[in-house]
Amino acid sequence: MLVSGWWFCFFVDLLFFPLAFRLSPRFFSLTAGTPAGSKWRLEHGLARSGSEYGPLTDLPDWSYADGRPAPAMKGQVRRQRERAEFAKRVVDLSEEMDRGMQRWKQEKEDAQAMEEKKKSLRLKPKGRLLLETKKSRCQQAGCEGQPAIATPRVLKVKGLAQGPTDVPRLGLS
Repeated sequence: MLVSGWWFCFFVDLLFFPLAFRLSPRFFSLTAGTPAGSKWRLEHGLARSGSEYGPLTDLPDWSYADGRPAPAMKGQVRRQRERAEFAKRVVDLSEEMDRGMQRWKQEKEDAQAMEEKKKSLRLKPKGRLLLETKKSRCQQAGCEGQPAIATPRVLKVKGLAQGPTDVPRLGLS
């Protein structure tokens, strides 16, 4: 049996399409709506909407005829309070960052001082090794014209001669 007729199309229409789609003269959009002009306002450095800040929201709606300002309205007082709280938070966070940076620098300096202290407490080279390290430091510093540190000097003690050319003698006089 072949089904045909207008009543069958009506039945299929009721079955597959909800009532809202059938009674609505327009199609529904499933995208999120954006306020008109918000992108343009943000690109030009203005508020997202005209009611966030600006002369229409910040200035009083009226004033007295003699020029006295009108008392602040609730919205203006609330916005001033929010801005003051925001500014206070910015200052607090900035001070916290400064304290953190100072503490970090102090810890870095303390660690460097501790490393220097550990380095100074290490065992020192003795004998020929000490003379070689001093000589290499002198050469790195460029003190070639000065007398070498590694040249032995013999002091006059009980008849000993001084200088590298003199032969040390044991004098029994």
